[in-house]
Amino acid sequence: MTGSPGLNLIIPYFDRVGRKVNMMEQVIEIPEQEVITMDNATVGVDGVAFYQVFDAAKASYEVSNLQQAIVVLT
Repeated sequence: MTGSPGLNLIIPYFDRVGRKVNMMEQVIEIPEQEVITMDNATVGVDGVAFYQVFDAAKASYEVSNLQQAIVVLT
Protein backbone atom coordinates (compact mmCIF):
# COMPACT_ATOMS: atom_id res chain seq x y z
CA MET A 1 0.00 0.00 0.00
CA THR A 2 1.34 3.42 -0.90
CA GLY A 3 0.18 6.15 1.45
CA SER A 4 -1.03 9.42 0.04
CA PRO A 5 0.13 12.78 1.46
CA GLY A 6 -1.56 13.70 4.72
CA LEU A 7 -3.09 11.50 7.39
CA ASN A 8 -3.24 7.79 6.57
CA LEU A 9 -4.94 5.07 8.60
CA ILE A 10 -2.80 1.96 9.15
CA ILE A 11 -4.60 -1.05 10.63
CA PRO A 12 -2.21 -3.19 12.74
CA TYR A 13 -1.68 -6.81 11.58
CA PHE A 14 -3.16 -5.96 8.14
CA ASP A 15 -1.14 -2.93 7.00
CA ARG A 16 2.41 -1.96 7.78
CA VAL A 17 4.96 0.65 6.74
CA GLY A 18 7.43 -1.17 4.53
CA ARG A 19 9.92 1.62 3.89
CA LYS A 20 9.89 5.38 4.26
CA VAL A 21 11.29 7.34 1.30
CA ASN A 22 12.40 10.96 1.31
CA MET A 23 10.65 12.65 -1.64
CA MET A 24 12.72 15.85 -1.53
CA GLU A 25 15.56 16.55 -3.95
CA GLN A 26 18.80 14.98 -2.71
CA VAL A 27 22.49 15.16 -3.58
CA ILE A 28 24.99 12.33 -4.09
CA GLU A 29 28.71 12.82 -4.62
CA ILE A 30 30.11 10.76 -7.49
CA PRO A 31 33.58 9.39 -6.64
CA GLU A 32 36.58 10.44 -8.73
CA GLN A 33 37.35 8.33 -11.79
CA GLU A 34 40.21 8.32 -14.26
CA VAL A 35 39.06 8.90 -17.85
CA ILE A 36 41.08 8.63 -21.06
CA THR A 37 40.14 11.24 -23.66
CA MET A 38 40.20 10.82 -27.45
CA ASP A 39 43.75 12.26 -27.62
CA ASN A 40 45.00 9.74 -24.99
CA ALA A 41 45.19 12.22 -22.12
CA THR A 42 44.27 10.94 -18.66
CA VAL A 43 41.87 13.16 -16.73
CA GLY A 44 40.47 12.77 -13.21
CA VAL A 45 36.73 13.46 -13.11
CA ASP A 46 34.37 13.69 -10.14
CA GLY A 47 30.85 15.00 -9.90
CA VAL A 48 27.66 15.62 -8.01
CA ALA A 49 24.25 14.15 -8.89
CA PHE A 50 20.94 15.69 -7.88
CA TYR A 51 17.93 13.36 -7.82
CA GLN A 52 14.32 13.35 -6.68
CA VAL A 53 12.08 10.31 -6.16
CA PHE A 54 8.71 10.57 -7.93
CA ASP A 55 7.46 7.00 -7.45
CA ALA A 56 8.19 5.74 -3.92
CA ALA A 57 7.00 2.19 -4.59
CA LYS A 58 9.40 1.71 -7.50
CA ALA A 59 12.29 3.36 -5.64
CA SER A 60 11.73 1.07 -2.65
CA TYR A 61 10.92 -2.30 -4.16
CA GLU A 62 12.48 -2.44 -7.65
CA VAL A 63 16.00 -1.44 -6.54
CA SER A 64 17.80 -2.89 -3.53
CA ASN A 65 20.10 0.13 -2.99
CA LEU A 66 18.79 3.32 -4.65
CA GLN A 67 21.84 5.52 -4.06
CA GLN A 68 24.26 2.86 -5.36
CA ALA A 69 22.09 2.43 -8.48
CA ILE A 70 22.16 6.19 -9.13
CA VAL A 71 25.97 6.32 -8.73
CA VAL A 72 26.41 3.41 -11.15
CA LEU A 73 24.07 4.97 -13.74
CA THR A 74 25.76 8.35 -13.45
